[in-house]
Amino acid sequence: NARRLAEALAAMNPSAVDLGAVDTNMVYVDVGVFGTTGAQVSAALRREGILTLGSEGPVMRLVTHRDVSSDEIETAVSALQKVLI
Repeated sequence: NARRLAEALAAMNPSAVDLGAVDTNMVYVDVGVFGTTGAQVSAALRREGILTLGSEGPVMRLVTHRDVSSDEIETAVSALQKVLI
């Protein structure tokens, strides 16, 4: 799930995520490349029904859980596309 999330973010902007660093359930994404902050993205995702924590800085850590389905990852990807692009 983390890999799918990271690949979707990389497709939006290859500078946003280091695919080589994704080997757990965590994805670090530089939302600064989209001209925004973690706090802004977190607030926008909350309005889409996706809960995240984001600081005022440009890097967010997105964490998947084993109970998150692939359909739910696709929902998160769609929300990220809406918010970031």
